[in-house]
Amino acid sequence: MRQMFEGFRFAYDQGRSQREIARPLGLSQRTVNECLRRFQAAGLVWPLPPEVDEAAVDARLFASDAVPTGGRAVPDSAAIHAAQTEWRDPAAPLARVQGADAGQLPIHAVHDH
Repeated sequence: MRQMFEGFRFAYDQGRSQREIARPLGLSQRTVNECLRRFQAAGLVWPLPPEVDEAAVDARLFASDAVPTGGRAVPDSAAIHAAQTEWRDPAAPLARVQGADAGQLPIHAVHDH
């Protein structure tokens, strides 16, 4: 976070280019571009008002990271864990096959003797 604030100071107080900001901070130009883009998209102004602290800036800059992009749903980690646990149980596949009729068996489970 401290590097971002230094980058904002370089950009808005000193009018430096993104490349001039990136070099002394050890960041890529793309990272600097992304931070400045987020700053503008969050509606923040420089200099920051005294009541806006680092935590508030961080929350505004990265608020969109909590929402998946592209309309993708957030994975249900509990369901994934339950499925993984079930498949680790050696008796689980056998119980599924024994409870299914031949029409419901997957192709690889049906074979001739």
